[in-house]
Amino acid sequence: MKRSVSIWALGLFLFCFSFWAQSSSAQKVEEKPQVELLTDQNTTPTQFHRMMAEMKQARLKVLREMGIALPIKETLAQSHYDAKYYRLDLNLNDTTEIISGSIYMYAEALISGFNVVELNFFDNPQMYIDSVKSGGDLLYFTWSDNIIRIFLNGLYDHEPFDVIVYYHGHPLEGGLQSFDWGYHGSPSVPIICTLSEPYFAQAWWPCKDLPRDKADSVDINITVRSDLYVASNGLLREIVDNGSTKTYKWHEKYPITTYLVSIAATNYSMFSNWYHTLSGDSMEVKYYVYPERLSQAQSLYPITPSMIECYANLFGEYPFVEEKYGMAHFTWGGAMEHQTCTSISSSWYSEWVIAHELAHQWWGDYITCHNWHHIWLNEGFASYCEALWVEYNGGGSSGYHSYMNGMQFWGGGSIFIEDTTNAWNIFGTIVYDKGAWVLHMLRHIVGDSTFFAILRAYYSDSSLAYGVAQTEDFQNVCESVSGMDLDYFFQEWIYGTYYPKYQYSYMYEPVGGNLYDVFIHLDQIQTTDPTHFTMPVDIKITTSSMETTVVAFNDPRHEDFTVRVVSPVTSLNLDPDKWILRKTYSASYGINIVTTDLPSAPQFAPYAETLVVKGGTGPYRWEVESGNLPDGLELDSSTGIVSGIPTVLDSFDFTVKVTDLGSPTDTDTQQLFILVYESSFVRGDVNHDSVIDVGDVVYLINYLYEGGPEPVPWEAGDVNCDGTIDLSDVVYLINYLYREGPPPC
Repeated sequence: MKRSVSIWALGLFLFCFSFWAQSSSAQKVEEKPQVELLTDQNTTPTQFHRMMAEMKQARLKVLREMGIALPIKETLAQSHYDAKYYRLDLNLNDTTEIISGSIYMYAEALISGFNVVELNFFDNPQMYIDSVKSGGDLLYFTWSDNIIRIFLNGLYDHEPFDVIVYYHGHPLEGGLQSFDWGYHGSPSVPIICTLSEPYFAQAWWPCKDLPRDKADSVDINITVRSDLYVASNGLLREIVDNGSTKTYKWHEKYPITTYLVSIAATNYSMFSNWYHTLSGDSMEVKYYVYPERLSQAQSLYPITPSMIECYANLFGEYPFVEEKYGMAHFTWGGAMEHQTCTSISSSWYSEWVIAHELAHQWWGDYITCHNWHHIWLNEGFASYCEALWVEYNGGGSSGYHSYMNGMQFWGGGSIFIEDTTNAWNIFGTIVYDKGAWVLHMLRHIVGDSTFFAILRAYYSDSSLAYGVAQTEDFQNVCESVSGMDLDYFFQEWIYGTYYPKYQYSYMYEPVGGNLYDVFIHLDQIQTTDPTHFTMPVDIKITTSSMETTVVAFNDPRHEDFTVRVVSPVTSLNLDPDKWILRKTYSASYGINIVTTDLPSAPQFAPYAETLVVKGGTGPYRWEVESGNLPDGLELDSSTGIVSGIPTVLDSFDFTVKVTDLGSPTDTDTQQLFILVYESSFVRGDVNHDSVIDVGDVVYLINYLYEGGPEPVPWEAGDVNCDGTIDLSDVVYLINYLYREGPPPC
């Protein structure tokens, strides 16, 4: 075990810090900062998520200020094996604040010739590794840079192996609370608890501390003094009475990632009720609470089975239904979704705290983010489920929308966490609130029935069940169920920043028969990335006789829409029900080209289309600002008519500009394109007016004898199909028209 001088110096600092902290808080429970009771009446969803984020960030502050970096990326050796099973055998001494015992890991080599195991374990000078064994044999190991390197006695070729690490010491705590020795009540009673998210399982037990590598099962055997009770993951198999101590043997049968393994031990008062499963069975819902908070817990916690029923009906059965769901008080001022046993502050009594942590059992525990870049798949989903609970529990659509409005997020940054090397970045309110809004917006895009079908399909996807997911996995499910290409949506909302700012204006005019055309101009005026969002936008139009909502699929930064209604317009609202995280601004209608697309043009055929402009002060002046019209077409500068005979097959992109004669002048531009496609021609229709008559005779004579234009295509003038255009074609055409001769070949 290697200890450098700097590490020993850090150890001395930590020891002094720990001694000072303990000596200055002899009455620990009395002098700890008290958390105000959180109720539905004194905080909003956004405040709640901000508190959660700040508390999780505060846990990281001690390590951050020390400049200590945990290894958060998979090492090469770790990628060569799969952790299958852990057994924790630990003794917790609340008097000395020392843990001692062993961690057993059963794993499988993923390569041939595997012989080096690397485990994450925080290089804490107050922790000591006593020995490492496999099959009873002592193994050589090193411990530095927060990695235990264990050298196996043989080579393993895609085979199982095991190691057991014996250790003892005082886990790092303080602001981290990865492992906390606390007190509660009067007189003070110890409360020993853990909170390992995101990287701090390795602060108190050696493991492969990566969210993507879930163990198939875990045994958690914890020995404490006899008057304490241990709550943990899964089901309690046995309590062994050792006299002055007791050993609690918990078994988690479902796959679990390391940061969700938890311990909470104190003199709990316990009560329970039951959830009735979708198949008609029953599962215990158990609460482990401080005795001094029992009445408060009993007044609120029994709502939990109804929440489980809500989520089970929406997504699929509670994922750990053969075990339990529990809630245990602990020292941290927030809550943490430990698998099957949420840890929760004794000062928080709010429905949405329960709803949030419970939802994590589906989104975070059952399906876990593959890595911390995709933490929104945990926190955004759980936050959104709070709103679903409000909707389900009597709030209806209005309650749901009101709750979502309380989670609007106006900050920058992307939901995808670019830099996870600093754990401080992971827990921002963006992953809670904006992450929830991603699901809210997706629901409206695909429709209610499809949205909930997506969530059920995501839950039931066999490749993700009890496993891990990245954003792209969820996107694939969304696209598969909806049949839509949603790449634009995930790219702009997960990987982009900020939100759209819409500026809209409108005018209307009668078109006869009591009908009116409404001309709507929509600008996105944000300067952030993306500079424009592709989104379907609801537009509610109120007239003197009716209301109607149309959906405009807004793609470009500036766009015009035309809607026909049956009476004069009295008002227009953009996204009235707030299905988009956005800002909106109304403006006066200016000059706008309302022609947004032009029909394709057949090659060699006459083409004439009029560009339409509304607003401003006529007359108008038109010009092609950039790009090119199809060969053979021209834009009339005074009428806005695009006309002529296109000759070249291609797609032509161009931008037109219109200027009015107001004072000052006003302008507008519009990007357009025309596709020129191949079309058949009629021999003899030399002038392309769709009829064969004397005009075609004149056209041929002018071409042959007066220097007139060539027929386009040339073959249209070869009336007799002899491969030339000459006088015989003129004669042939005259005979056809006036002497009942044969038609052009």
